[in-house]
Amino acid sequence: MSEKMSEIREFKRRTTPKQRARQQEIIRQTTSLLGIHGAGVSMEMVGESAQVSRSTLYRYYASREHLIAEVTLEAGNSPIRYLEVNPPDGATLGARISHLCNKITLMAESNPNLLAACIANLSSNDPAVVDTFIEIEQLIPRFFQTVLG
Repeated sequence: MSEKMSEIREFKRRTTPKQRARQQEIIRQTTSLLGIHGAGVSMEMVGESAQVSRSTLYRYYASREHLIAEVTLEAGNSPIRYLEVNPPDGATLGARISHLCNKITLMAESNPNLLAACIANLSSNDPAVVDTFIEIEQLIPRFFQTVLG
């Protein structure tokens, strides 16, 4: 893990419950806006929607690309948390993996603007986005690990 990534993760551990709730609301609002407007979402739009100032946004996220990377992580982690509680149906491993693939496909089809914005953001050279690459890369193996038990 890079030193910068450690610093970012350390910073996240020090947030208060109120700050975490504010961050979750920012992520929720950004997710919604990306679903509607795609990659054209601006920090101003997010601030208005989440009812926070731009300075508050930049306190938590180094850039718009960093915010979208965090949305990408949440969009990937949310179904994993669901699958941990509600394992996919199927008597065989193949059936469970097929069920998982169908769920992922339905999720992607249900919000193409969000998916496109998250994928486009992965090409960013923004240091805060680069620091999230390791976590983003682990999403697919985590999906399969959840199905495999």
